[in-house]
Amino acid sequence: MVEFILVVAEVLPHLDETKNRLVYVHGKVITQRQILGIAQRIARERKWNPANVNIAGLMGKSRESYAKEVQVAFSAKRSLGRVS
Repeated sequence: MVEFILVVAEVLPHLDETKNRLVYVHGKVITQRQILGIAQRIARERKWNPANVNIAGLMGKSRESYAKEVQVAFSAKRSLGRVS
């Protein structure tokens, strides 16, 4: 709860910059690479073949896909609104 209050206190002076935007809040982050490291230490006999992925590229594609879905959903909602 304290963390949330601190975040709100940081966001309040930046209302214009954060208006209609997501604000991510987290206390502890563990990466997949850290989880893999733990798993490798636990199961040393297992062969691990991690795949490196370009997250920036995936995020770009994901945002494009999301934007298209939101646009389609918005158009459908407007069309339905006219009928009723």
